[in-house]
Amino acid sequence: IDLYEYGAKVTLVHRNEKINNSKINNYLYYKFLNFINDSRIKFLNLTEIKRISNDYVFMQNKDNLIREYYDYIFILEGYQPDYLIFKQLGVNISESKGVPIYDPVNYETNIKGVYVAGSVVCGKTNNSVFIKDFKYHSKYIINHFIENYLKSAE
Repeated sequence: IDLYEYGAKVTLVHRNEKINNSKINNYLYYKFLNFINDSRIKFLNLTEIKRISNDYVFMQNKDNLIREYYDYIFILEGYQPDYLIFKQLGVNISESKGVPIYDPVNYETNIKGVYVAGSVVCGKTNNSVFIKDFKYHSKYIINHFIENYLKSAE
């Protein structure tokens, strides 16, 4: 919703038939549905991403292979993320909380330049943070990244 409201052309690819509204704030859910119904956000349900090239994303639904141009892609894992990629990167995982261990000030993990945001920070208690609060994670991550990695590279 924020991406659309800031001027982005948004396509949401979802592998299920519909969005599960029991896991989304009602206000945001109905706002999102209105954006889809008004064709402000393109919604591709029952579709999976198969491949991403430099300029196109290739998706498959039950009938067609779809190719769509993109400028940027935001990969959102969903409500219950798969932590395998973090383990493969060497990120420490709290077994008791089921969450990557990260600095709560800047969301950086024990691996420099690897950050967590959204429901990933909640682990087994993913009802402890609300979706509307996730957008603030990026502010802290971007500020930390610029200060510690971009400025030091100059």
